[in-house]
Amino acid sequence: MSFNETQKFSSKILWFMRVSLVLTLLVLLSAFFLAGDANNGLILSLIALICVPVFLILEFCQLKTKIDAKGIDLNFRPFTRKYYAWADVQDAKLINYGFVGGWGIRMTLKYGTVYNTQGQEGVLLTMKTGKKIVIGTQRKTAMQAALNKFFKA
Repeated sequence: MSFNETQKFSSKILWFMRVSLVLTLLVLLSAFFLAGDANNGLILSLIALICVPVFLILEFCQLKTKIDAKGIDLNFRPFTRKYYAWADVQDAKLINYGFVGGWGIRMTLKYGTVYNTQGQEGVLLTMKTGKKIVIGTQRKTAMQAALNKFFKA
């Protein structure tokens, strides 16, 4: 039996990101049309080539976490996939990391690399090398049970 969790960005975060992207697009389009440039078609195509992938990434981004007897498998699709074997982990504990400057992949001085899609709770892994990693969770109780079962310090 293992712990499995799949998380996506909350609908509120996605809504905010979409609105921000659309407003940015509208401002850029307005500026280009007011300038009266003959290359507006090319500029519109370039803007679309940038915006469409951003929308797709926001829609399909997922944080998948699997905890089993061998370690923790982290898949933050489409950005990265990592595996942390228990043999390399010095400490693993659930923490409330608060707000770390946003959601996604964050680099912090206090917690090292933080992977999250929402919320402020997760497992803090301290590796034997001293490196720190936080993996966010929406299922704190189930994650704690998995850590109790599989991690032996």
